[in-house]
Amino acid sequence: APPPPQNERWVFLTSKDGDLRDKEATRLIYEKHQPQCVIHLAALVGGLFANMSQKVEFWRDNVAINDNVMHWAKEFKVKKLVSCLSTCVFPDK
Repeated sequence: APPPPQNERWVFLTSKDGDLRDKEATRLIYEKHQPQCVIHLAALVGGLFANMSQKVEFWRDNVAINDNVMHWAKEFKVKKLVSCLSTCVFPDK
């Protein structure tokens, strides 16, 4: 494989940089950074009791995050999107 370009720039973001649940906030992040590649690791997590007591809210927020990241990656013609997501699974009892 060829070496990476010398002008390559990596940007690391946190939730303080924008709310990925919000479509417009996500668009502004893409507009600001104009990425060619995205490694998407963002998710709403809250631990065992939060996940158990707010199942629908966690699911909806994580779907919104992923939908926005993928949508704007397509719109901004990102060449490569890598998405690594986690899942919490708990027994019924």
